[in-house]
Formats: sequence, C-alpha cells, structure tokens
Amino acid sequence: MKCLPTLIRMLIAMLTFTLLIDNALASTATEPVRSPVDDRAYETLTLDNGLRVMLVSAPGTDMAAAALDVNVGYYNDPATRPGLAHFLEHMLFLGTEKYPQPDSYREFITRHGGSINATTGAEHTVYFFDIAHDHLEDALDRFAQFFIAPLFSAEYVQREMQAVDAEYKLRLRDDARRLNDAVKETINPAHPYAKFSTGNLDTLRDVEGEGARTAVINFYHQHYCAEQMTLAVIGREPLPKLRAMVEQRMAAIRHDAPAAQPVDVPLLPDGQPPLRLDVVPFKDQRLLRLEFTFPWHEVYTLNKPTAYLAHLIGHEGTGSLHALLQRRGWATAVNAGSSRFLDREGVFAISMNLTEDGVAHIDDITALTFEYLALIARNGVTPAFYDELVRISRLNFLYREAQQPRSEVIAITANLHLYPAELALSGPYHFAGFDEATIRAVLDSLRPDNLRMTVVAPGLESNKHSHYYDTPYQITPLTPEQLERWSKSALTSSTKDAELALPAVNDFVPLHAALKELEPGGNLPTVLVDEAGLRVWHLQDREFRVPKADLYVSIDSPISSASARGAALTSLYLALVREELTPYAYPAEVAGLDYDVFRTTRGFGFSISGYDENSALLRDLVIDKLLTLNIDRDAYAVRRAELKRQWQNARLGTPYVQLQSALDDLLYRQRWTTEELLSALSETTLADFAAFIPQLLAKLQIEVFAHGNLTAAETRATGAAIATRFFKNAERAPRLTREVALLERGKQYLRTVKTSQDDNALLIYYQAGDTDNVD
Repeated sequence: MKCLPTLIRMLIAMLTFTLLIDNALASTATEPVRSPVDDRAYETLTLDNGLRVMLVSAPGTDMAAAALDVNVGYYNDPATRPGLAHFLEHMLFLGTEKYPQPDSYREFITRHGGSINATTGAEHTVYFFDIAHDHLEDALDRFAQFFIAPLFSAEYVQREMQAVDAEYKLRLRDDARRLNDAVKETINPAHPYAKFSTGNLDTLRDVEGEGARTAVINFYHQHYCAEQMTLAVIGREPLPKLRAMVEQRMAAIRHDAPAAQPVDVPLLPDGQPPLRLDVVPFKDQRLLRLEFTFPWHEVYTLNKPTAYLAHLIGHEGTGSLHALLQRRGWATAVNAGSSRFLDREGVFAISMNLTEDGVAHIDDITALTFEYLALIARNGVTPAFYDELVRISRLNFLYREAQQPRSEVIAITANLHLYPAELALSGPYHFAGFDEATIRAVLDSLRPDNLRMTVVAPGLESNKHSHYYDTPYQITPLTPEQLERWSKSALTSSTKDAELALPAVNDFVPLHAALKELEPGGNLPTVLVDEAGLRVWHLQDREFRVPKADLYVSIDSPISSASARGAALTSLYLALVREELTPYAYPAEVAGLDYDVFRTTRGFGFSISGYDENSALLRDLVIDKLLTLNIDRDAYAVRRAELKRQWQNARLGTPYVQLQSALDDLLYRQRWTTEELLSALSETTLADFAAFIPQLLAKLQIEVFAHGNLTAAETRATGAAIATRFFKNAERAPRLTREVALLERGKQYLRTVKTSQDDNALLIYYQAGDTDNVD
C-alpha cells in the first residue's frame, strides 16, 4: 500500500469505508464498522434479557468508562408529577441492596480518580462514570446494581427533592430555560414536550395519597427494563474479559416490562395558525428563530436530508444568507438544524443572532430567508453538494480521533438507540445516498404558512409570564400580509444577483490526506528557531498518526497588554477580523480545518487545527486579515455594541463563574476587569480605533508551536512565513512575561463580589508550587 500514490490510497480507504458500511447493513456481524486507523477492538452483543451492549477493548487507555442509556425521560412523567424521571435519576445514586451506603458509589469512583454523573432528557436518561483502568470491574459491579436493586431509601427522599429543587432554582435566570418554558406554553398541551422537565418541590410533593417515594418506585418498575437500555463499556481488558464482566453483572436486570403505548399527538394544536412568539430575556441578547414542522420518517436517519439542508442554509461563505445579513448589519450568526419528536414529527429551525438594528428588520430578514430557500429549491438540490458532504464525512470518520472514554461511551449508547448495532460508531458519519425526494419533502415544509417565529430581545411587549421560569412573553398571529410578502419573496428576487448564491466548490477539502514519514525525535517539543522576536517550536505526532496538525501562534504586543484600553481595543480588533474572515474561512471549517483568533494577556494570537494538507491556505488567509483589516463603519458599530453586551452580560453570570473571573482579575497583573474594559471601550471612537491598529502591530514578539503531521522543515518554513509577514513593517520586541501575583505566606485574603442573583457561591484558592513569574 505504501508504494501507491497518496490520492489512490485515500480513494481506496474511502471505498473501503463504503464497502464496510454496505456489508454491515447486509450482515449480522457482531463487530461494528470502524475506522481503519482505529486499533481498538469492538464487539456488539445482546444479552438474554434484551440489553444491547457494545464493548471496547482499548489496551492503552488510562481511564475506563461505562454508560447506560435508558430510553425513558421526562416525556414519560405522569401528568401529576412533572420532573419524576429526573427525581428518579437522583434517587438511584443513594444506595442499593448490595451497596447500601448512599455515598459509597461516588466515594469509590472519586477515590480511584474517576467521576460520575447522569442526565435526564426528553426521551432518554443516561448514567455514566469513568475510573482508573484497573478498577473497572468493581465500578461496574456497583453501577449495575442501580438497575437491579436500588433501595430508594425513605430517609433520603426529602433531601433529594431539595436537591432537585435547588437545581431548578439555580437556573431560573438561564435564558435558554426561560425561552424553553415560554415555548412549552405555546404548543399542544397534550404533547409530552409541553411537560416541565426538571421538577421542584411543588411538582414532586405527595399527591392524592401517593408519596414521592412510592411514585419513584412505581415509575422505575414500569419503565426501567433491559429492553429499554443500551450499555457501552471501555477498558484495557480483552473483549472476552469485558464480555464476562458485563454478562455476570448485567444479566440480572429485569426484562419483559409492559410495552409502552406509542404517543400519537401532534406537536402543535390542530389548526394553529402561523404565529410570532416574543420573549423578553434576562440578559441582553437578541435572537430570531424560524421553525417549521414536518413529518419524520425513519429513512431520514440514514439519508440525512435535514443535514443536507442545514449545510446549505447555515453556510457562511460568500453569497450565503449569513454573509448578506452580516453585511447589512442585521445578524451576526446564522445556524440551521433539526430535532425530531417521538419518531413521528420533526422541527427544522433556522436561528439567527441579531443586532439591535436587526430586531427592527425582522420581516426583511424573514423575506431574505425565504428567498434563499427558493434559491436552494431551484438550484441547490443536487448530487454535487451531497457528494461533497459525503466525502468530508467519510474522511472525518476514516481519521476519527478517539474521544475521552467517558464521552465515547455516552455517544455509543445514544447511537445504539438510533442506528443498527453495526453503525454504532459510523452512523453519525453515514450518508446512505442522495435522494432528491427526501430532501424536497423537508424543503417543501419550509414555507410561510407553516412558520412559527420566535423573537428574543429586550424591551419587547409581553402580556403573559410562563409558569415555571416567570418568562415574559406574548403571542401574535402572523398577518396575511406578512405571509403573502414572504411567499412572493420565494418567487421574485429582491436582491441583486450577486448577493445570494449557493456555495462554490470547496477548495479546502483534502485530496490526498497523506501521512508524513516519521523523523527522529522524541515526545517533547523542540525549539527550531530562537532569535530576537521569534521562537518556533515543533513536535511531530508519533501517537495518533492522522493527517492533521495544530498550529498555535502567540503574538505579544506591548501596547495591547499595557492598559485596559489596549486590551479592549485588541478584543474589538479581533472581533472585526473574525467577521471579515467568516465568508472565506467557513468552507475550511466545513472541510475539517478550524481556526480561531483570540486575545491573550500579552497581546493576541491565532490557531489553526485540522487536516494539514491545506492548512497553509487558511494560515495565510488569517494573516492577511490580521494585517490588512478593512475598518467598515457599520461593522465597527455592530461589533463594538456586541462586545459591550457580552461584557455587560458577564456581570449577570452565575455566582461561581463571577468568582472565578474575579480571582483571575486579582492574580494576573496584565488582566483587566469587565468594568475597566467596558469603560475603555465606551470612551473609544472610530478614529481612536483606526489609529490603534498600526500601534498594535508596530512592535511584536512571536511564538509559534506546530504539532502533528508536520516535518521539522515544514515547521521552519511556517515560522519563516509568519515572521516575514508580520515583521515586514514591525519592530521585534523583547519577550514579555505573564506576571502572577505572589501571595504572602501565612496571610489570608478575602474578596467579596456582589451579585444580582439570589444564589451564593464560595471559592477558595491556595497558591503553591513554583513562585516564579509564568512565561
């Protein structure tokens, strides 16, 4: 294989993946389809009690992990007890017949370097843990007892009800939950999505003679059975040993529970007209969401028509809806995607982060959205776009990097519910084939008469408050005039021909994805260049061996770190750079090549990660925008306002987040408080900002670190290319240090942070170790 050209090798690998998928769907193999570079061993099996299991033997892993996903969630809550599924999740951690001490499980896991948690969703509840690899068997034994013989000890019922209530109260000012609460009150009340998911003391209290403990036990016996569960386990042990562990411990989970009655209820009330839901947020944010319901068919799971449409609608390249709305100063982000409900109904959502001006142009934005949807309907449903998605997805699966064991088992258990067992790894990457009919079936539902519009912004009128989160909202029908205008937008273009266009061919998609030959070296970075103003580090990847690389560039600028003004204007500069980059860099992101530009305590920097083949194209693009930023007056105003809003909202964060920020402000000499940054930005004019950028770039110190599928010569060339560009008009500055406050031995410090929230938090910091300045 090594003697073949790299393009042929890639094509053979992709063909191999396709054949693996096809064969898996046609066979009863017990090993899932996996990436050719994945050296772990897998086995899928179904125990006699109906529990579906995937085992992963990973001999090199330091952490073992397991997750169990129960196909039961708050949708199953009794109408009289919202939050019961979540409450049950809490109660399972409080002792079993074999291990009766309520905290013994948690104590065992943490004592051996692990962690535990669980989460309750609409239709699934997931329990998971990770632990040092040599304690997996004992941890699994304790874990299994949750689903065999939990105690539901009466003495802890009230305590856990209080814990659930505290969770609920902690999120009362969480705008995502507040919005969701308002949405739930506007859908079909008979649909289980309308239920209150978290629970609190009021919903869990004794009702009609039935205590909370009795309700939990009944719910557990009704829904928790092996046929409803999937399990994934990762450990160092070989597959036979893992299989024996699971069979010995999980076979006792009961089965043959009464079959659940399918829910055949529409998400929206019959005859509900298109409407607009206005919601007033707690924080200063603005959002537009356009939602459309459509019938869900099981074939969509593998054909992925909604992923295809989300790719086109959420595209951020030249000619995209995002680029046009950003250019007009109405929106800063556009996202699209779908959710499914009870395997019978889907909701396709197009979401936009709005500017203040955008809130005043809701109807115009909606018209442009329908215009772009019409463009897709006319010219965008083609095999070419689908094939590009397939190529990218297959490449991502071929070189799929292992996640942390805990994340891996959670993903696998979810996939076992969604896909055939053979596709438990590859399912999310699998596109079954271009099917124009399925794409058009979803696209045809994205029309004005099927629209639910949600607008979130401060100052909107409201005439109701949601029950659980006290969210101010208002519902108004969309007018016939609005619907007619948007329908016409799909027929007659109101924009110039060049303003809206479908994506071009993506030049960032790798054609070769070739692995470089390993050079002599170790597992620690080495300095290749160390000269005035420039230091270059290199580390060739010797462990994962995938055609990917990471480039991290830190650029110190004395003016950026000298004052709050310098830090604030650097943040604004990077926000505008990011905006200019979006239409050009988005295709790279789609092709598996990501970038970031960021402020540091000593200046700013950028990073690039992903397939190394075309990373130099993206690197040069980022540098171009950093050095030749076009300062547009409207873009400046939008990003300045957005940055101020972010810093203002930071003061409304949860108390423990505010404490962490306050601690960092105290410890780092070159860090500025939110109030200092806000004040500096508020006092700055456009002329001040334009004058600042040359000063920012006038004197620099650059540090480069390259890691991955790169040779030392390539890293040297990268460092030289970066230095050539930045030092063309800049002086080389001495290296700056990141100074950390040295706390006096034996002295205690107390800082109180005021918060507008009802909750309290405490943070304790102990300074230890090296007391030198951090470089």
